[in-house]
Amino acid sequence: MKKCNNCGSSMPDDVSVCLECGADLITSRTAGTGGSTGTQGQQNDNEQIVNYQTVYVQQPVKAAPDAMGKAVASLVIGLVGLFISIFAPVLEGIPAIFGLILCIVGIVIGAKARNKIPAGVSGRGIATAGFVSSIIGAIISGIMTLVVICVVVGFVAICASSSASPTYYLALFFPFI
Repeated sequence: MKKCNNCGSSMPDDVSVCLECGADLITSRTAGTGGSTGTQGQQNDNEQIVNYQTVYVQQPVKAAPDAMGKAVASLVIGLVGLFISIFAPVLEGIPAIFGLILCIVGIVIGAKARNKIPAGVSGRGIATAGFVSSIIGAIISGIMTLVVICVVVGFVAICASSSASPTYYLALFFPFI
């Protein structure tokens, strides 16, 4: 048996409107009694059972802003160091050792940025590119620095062992000067 929340009369279970006052038994039942009717433990056929399920959505992981800044700095420093390392003989006044120093700084900053940015997060690729370009630049710059040191040492050794003037050998090895 249903009980009307408006007038309190008892009604059969198959009735949806109170026969005494005309109140809607379905809406008055769910609004007035919080969804329970009649006796505890019984469920009316007109009641709807709603099951709620909690859904957890994982938010995308983002890199920390300071890590992104380090990643971009590593890329810029690595590319500048690589450029200076490759074009050191052509660029007058900028020795290859300066490119080597820049590349070492790029390696350190790139490694720190890669450690702070988790795998699969945008920004890690930038840090990796800066790290790799810095390593390549350091290798090229190191080779260029060794070549320059060998040429200078060889030039000094030739000049010291010979009676000819250093300008003669300078013109011999470097005709474009």
